[in-house]
Amino acid sequence: TIERHMYKTAGIIPYDNQGFWLAKMKNGYADFGGKRQKDESDPWETAKREMKEEGNLDFEQYDTSTFHPDSNSKCVLFYAQTQKPPKAKLGDAVIGTLFITWQQYIEKKFSCELHPRLKFDKGGLIHQKLLSLAEKYMPAKRECLIMD
Repeated sequence: TIERHMYKTAGIIPYDNQGFWLAKMKNGYADFGGKRQKDESDPWETAKREMKEEGNLDFEQYDTSTFHPDSNSKCVLFYAQTQKPPKAKLGDAVIGTLFITWQQYIEKKFSCELHPRLKFDKGGLIHQKLLSLAEKYMPAKRECLIMD
């Protein structure tokens, strides 16, 4: 069981059947997320608030999540499907968005500097979640992934 009460940060990676979005930050690309506020005890509430603040999207539900209790940021990351793209509220933290197609992700045909929350993906949990979503929307690519 995940002890989510231990979280310090929470965020969302929104996606559709074509790919997913990352928030462009001053120090790389990240999920739409941030620090837990003192009155918050539920990481999903933190993630929804951050998504609204940074990407101007409201979510009622998510599909899956990852949590690294031993990471410095103790980030709970949610993956939520959307029918419309996030629109960055340009402010102190977010300065744009980046869309990565599932094919680009599978073939590693994208390059961007990842924020430490994503860069130091202990055990590859985030990568595995994104790959499983990519496989769901690109089943023909599954054979290539297994053979690699």
